[in-house]
Amino acid sequence: MKKRLQSRAGFTLVETVVTLTLFTMIVALTCGIFLTSNNLLRRHATMNEAKFVGDTVYGMLNRTLTYATELQLTGPDGTQQYNSAFSVSGGQLMLTGQDENGHKETGPFYDESFYLNTKIALSARVERGRYLWLRVSVYDWDGKTLLYETAATTEILNLRLAAEQGAGRGTEIEDDFGGAEAAAPVISFDSDLIVHVKKGTLPPSTLQEYVNAMMDGFYADQQRYQNMADYLPAGSTQAEVAAAKQALEAEMKNKYGCYNANSLSNDLMRKKILTRDCGGRWPLFQGDPAQYAPVPGKGLAALGQLEVQFHWDKGPAVSQDDDSVILYAVVRKESDATNNASWRPELIYNPYDGKWYTKHPTQSHPQASSYLPSLTITPRVDRDFFDAVAAQWNPLE
Repeated sequence: MKKRLQSRAGFTLVETVVTLTLFTMIVALTCGIFLTSNNLLRRHATMNEAKFVGDTVYGMLNRTLTYATELQLTGPDGTQQYNSAFSVSGGQLMLTGQDENGHKETGPFYDESFYLNTKIALSARVERGRYLWLRVSVYDWDGKTLLYETAATTEILNLRLAAEQGAGRGTEIEDDFGGAEAAAPVISFDSDLIVHVKKGTLPPSTLQEYVNAMMDGFYADQQRYQNMADYLPAGSTQAEVAAAKQALEAEMKNKYGCYNANSLSNDLMRKKILTRDCGGRWPLFQGDPAQYAPVPGKGLAALGQLEVQFHWDKGPAVSQDDDSVILYAVVRKESDATNNASWRPELIYNPYDGKWYTKHPTQSHPQASSYLPSLTITPRVDRDFFDAVAAQWNPLE
């Protein structure tokens, strides 16, 4: 009798269980690595966004307050001594200022989209009379998780110069906290009287801060647009990402007139800021140029009301140290709110020395100046341009 051969094909139950166990462990390990990497990438993106928000807010505050001529640190219930004030409410930076009728108004300094689902907190402390320690903290949307923090001590230069020059103004920060740290301060300040220091002197107009705030918001929105998948829940489909980008496009077009940096222009900036921040009319020049006129009724004395406008440019010719905004004054036209005449300013503000310059004769410089060649076309916003203005035009002094 022949022996029947038994087939050994297939796996035993034990082999199958071991294989499935190993496969499950490998899948779990792979998924764990993937999820961990994804969480790390998202956290890295969140930290970068928080750093952007914190550094931008701190830089603006430092740039503004360093050149204030009066400064007060008080609490939310304290009496603000000066026309302008920074504070934080609801995790956003607020600015208090005066309207045309002299009434104080408070509103957000940046659009909500600037904060990228984060909240900020502000702390301050007065040191040695003329030094201000500032800290900007950035938290997650719930206000509980600290994402980023930046702090430094800055000397308020105009207070020091006021003491050195014997100006009849305060020479120290008015401190309601007696040198202690203020966790939620109101920083009240005045910049109407400028003691001229090198470049960085706060311009005698809020237009430049309007431009800076608009650009900060634009670049924050553009970053969100370019990396939309990082701002949506994990696992979002391509269709959901595309829909979110389309919605943001419409939002950016409404706020800035475009959603692409290459399409952002001086004309769009002027139009948006004129209607959104200036109430449809450019602000009047603060001061009376006629007092500098050598001859009554002529030149500066015959101009009448002037309004302050701006030209914005951030092309490749502009270095990081150059200002991206030219502030200038033209004769107000009551029948033309936009007053977008050709580039023919009566006055130009030089941020490098804090002075206004004019082509007209002045008491200290009786020789009239001609138009600069660079003023007959769209100007370049760089140091050479302002140096040419200072060399060929007459300062109001």
